[in-house]
Amino acid sequence: MYWTNVAQKDFADAVRSKMFWALSGLMLLLAYIGLYIPEAVGDDPTVSDGIEVLSGVIGFLIPIVALVVGYMSIVGERETGSIRMVLSLPLKRWEVLVGKLVGRTAVIVVPILVGFSLAVPFALLVYGNLPGTEYGEFVTGVLLIGFTFVAIAVGVSGAVDSRGKALAAVVGIYALFEFFWSLIPLGLFWLTNRELPEGEGPTWVEALNGATPTQSAVSASEGLWNGISTSEPLVLQEWVSALLLLAWIAVPLLLGYLRFDRADIS
Repeated sequence: MYWTNVAQKDFADAVRSKMFWALSGLMLLLAYIGLYIPEAVGDDPTVSDGIEVLSGVIGFLIPIVALVVGYMSIVGERETGSIRMVLSLPLKRWEVLVGKLVGRTAVIVVPILVGFSLAVPFALLVYGNLPGTEYGEFVTGVLLIGFTFVAIAVGVSGAVDSRGKALAAVVGIYALFEFFWSLIPLGLFWLTNRELPEGEGPTWVEALNGATPTQSAVSASEGLWNGISTSEPLVLQEWVSALLLLAWIAVPLLLGYLRFDRADIS
């Protein structure tokens, strides 16, 4: 048995539990609503306005969905005891973690692709056009956000031994990145200058503000579709965001694996 079997079983279980179909419907609904809002309330709106509205909604919601999809991936089986049966097979613990990562990623990535692909004819009908590069950049960013937060959740799930701990961890992670992260550079700036920055502040403040998984994913997607902004300071260039994004993915998975590999599961 290989990690691919774990991934296939995980995805199949999600389809049978209707999670896949629910997420597909949610992505399609969000795409329709987000793209249509500017047309309904705006003055001479463009499809770019619709994508901007959609970006705000998706940037808030996708991390929640991804964390919910991933946080019970391993610890859930530890609580029910089914992990013992899985590990009794010729399967290493790193293969379990990789399989869970791939399976849970598919649970969120496939609905995103389905939902936003089906929204293309709607956008063409409403606006008469759809800029492929802009839409592709947006969808790529959403996929990267989803994958990153699934990786974080799977890492957490491997690192803890109870559902309560996993839930507390992912709630704390979401709150940190979505609500409190901006206070970190502001606090550091105030400690060193005894005042708050004007506007976006110096380069290091702007760089820290953009270092969250969501912002790193958005910036990396921009670089992928539009190239590197070499005129920007080094720490604000898209390739730096891509490296940060890799760190947000790799570090939680590595820590989760190390804890999971050493756990006494009897």
